[in-house]
Amino acid sequence: DQDDELYCNYLRQPWYPQERTNETVDLEKVLALFHRIFTTAKTPVARESRSVRYFIFHPPRRAVALLKNKSLRVTHKIRYRLDLHRLSRDVIRR
Repeated sequence: DQDDELYCNYLRQPWYPQERTNETVDLEKVLALFHRIFTTAKTPVARESRSVRYFIFHPPRRAVALLKNKSLRVTHKIRYRLDLHRLSRDVIRR
């Protein structure tokens, strides 16, 4: 921690053993990847509609269960609000 010379020695060491880079750092492959990303006609997932993203991230079997649970929650919310409305109407009449 306190040896500056040792720290500088570590910084002078090559990044890769025997000065060989691995294939993921190859400039040609990186440029080819960027070319493929920016020239593709596919729409990015972030720009897809919400329903499409839903089925991309949730397999269909699980999506069915999630949609069923969501519809039940919405139904309960609507029922609760209707009951509140009915109760407030009854209180006003009295």
